[in-house]
Amino acid sequence: MRAEWHQITGQSHATVPPHKAEQRFDALVYIPETRKVTEAQNQDLMAPITEKEVREAIAVLHRNKAGGVDSLNNDFYKDCEDVMVEVLVREFNNIQRGAPMPRSFGQGIVIPLRKKGDSPNPLDYRPITLLTTTYKLLAKVLATRLQDILLRIIGEAQQGFVRDRLMENAILIMQAALDKAYHNGAEGLDDAPGIAMLDFMKAYDTLDRNFLYLVLSKFGFGRQFVDLVRRMHSDTTAQYLVNGELSAEWEVKSGIRQGCPLAPLLFIVAAEILALAVQQDPHLEGIRENSFLD
Repeated sequence: MRAEWHQITGQSHATVPPHKAEQRFDALVYIPETRKVTEAQNQDLMAPITEKEVREAIAVLHRNKAGGVDSLNNDFYKDCEDVMVEVLVREFNNIQRGAPMPRSFGQGIVIPLRKKGDSPNPLDYRPITLLTTTYKLLAKVLATRLQDILLRIIGEAQQGFVRDRLMENAILIMQAALDKAYHNGAEGLDDAPGIAMLDFMKAYDTLDRNFLYLVLSKFGFGRQFVDLVRRMHSDTTAQYLVNGELSAEWEVKSGIRQGCPLAPLLFIVAAEILALAVQQDPHLEGIRENSFLD
């Protein structure tokens, strides 16, 4: 199990050398100023973390969940909230100002869950990563703050993980596209419309971290936030828990973190570059999102 997954998470999956990534990025994609983070938003994003925010993050924790490597699970923080909240606020603000993160923040315990079927391939298991609740509380505060920014930088075609958007809208968009194609008609097979449906294989695990940091910078996120995200993904390790036994620890060099409240938001920011590239490519014809998002 560990050996197979180490090939996925133990190395970078970058397809462009780091020193050429920005040049290639600028040649493919243009991000309008109206889609970039404003100075005021950057200031709000990195404002001092408050007791209210930490309490709100604790409030949404679910009980009876396994803890991370420190064994301090959700129940501990919910039961000891009044004692721990001041400690957490102080620790989170120190980290935000550049203090080193506890080593436990970078450690994860991976529990593989079998998907449907009876495949012997370890890569067909669904990895569930147990991170420390302390880390997840910090990530939750940042994820909540990030929601206001996502409404500005993420296009309407992306409905998942953005506040006030519904996945049902994606179905309506697809139906509108099919309806328009049907009524326009086609003279032959070459003119017949088609829909490309793409799936990212091991999406979270193979996202190149340097590409993520570049995308955040291009969208106008401040250096302090980009550095914080970088530190949250530095010196990360994992151990597999199988049949009650832990594997040896190995360094995780690729991807965003399974189980992290920030992970889905960081992923859709990175994936937005693909959406922009498709929309801006003059050689691609067809229905653009603005044609039917009325």
